[in-house]
Amino acid sequence: YFLIEASLMRLPELTETLGKVRALGVEFLTKGSATAEERMQVRALLLMSKTQMNMLDTGIKKAATGMRGGELIAQNYQAVNNQYQNIIALTEHEVLDRELLSYPSESFYTAFTFGLNSYFGYASFAVDRLDGILSERKNAHKNRMFALLSYVFLLTLIVAFVCITFIRKLLLQLGGEPLYATEVVQAITRGDLDCQIETVH
Repeated sequence: YFLIEASLMRLPELTETLGKVRALGVEFLTKGSATAEERMQVRALLLMSKTQMNMLDTGIKKAATGMRGGELIAQNYQAVNNQYQNIIALTEHEVLDRELLSYPSESFYTAFTFGLNSYFGYASFAVDRLDGILSERKNAHKNRMFALLSYVFLLTLIVAFVCITFIRKLLLQLGGEPLYATEVVQAITRGDLDCQIETVH
């Protein structure tokens, strides 16, 4: 659940927020300046992205600790986290902290795009991992169902064997094998009252 929430909900939200930061950063760097209100807008988006990143961190940590192969999930996520720190530092240093914006807008765009692509790559990895987990669970469920059906079939055979054995013993006590009991009944219905009936008693 935590991996689904992180990769299919939190990550797209964060990517959308960072895409807005990229657009504003490129715009400000292209014109070479930014007003206080424009910088405040970027700061608000960065703050929103940090909140989203914290929620993403929490979800990924829970997902990594709660499933097999969690180390791989955590390792791949660390690369995404590093990219996030890089693009946040770039935005703060080149867009928010400088009075005159001289950093090349193409370089800013390229760096940001590289970071965002790492998010898409991680989302793809997470979906593949989810597919693998669900396939494993489906196969395990199938195997459990097959084992259960085998146990039920075996139990049915045992119960049938016990019942047949019990009925044969009961028939033997009541007058022999079923065929013998049938012959005796037919003899009596024919009127053959001299027929001898043998019992174990």
